[in-house]
Amino acid sequence: DEIDEAMLRLKKNYADYKEVDTIAEDTVSKIALIYLDKDGKEADT
Repeated sequence: DEIDEAMLRLKKNYADYKEVDTIAEDTVSKIALIYLDKDGKEADT
């Protein structure tokens, strides 16, 4: 049981992420925020 839990945690850490336009319920999502300056260029954070 402990081994199964450890394997599940490892699978979550190394999941394949697919780019999507929508976030649905019951999904694991990785979200990135990009800040733009007044010229529309990516700002350093």
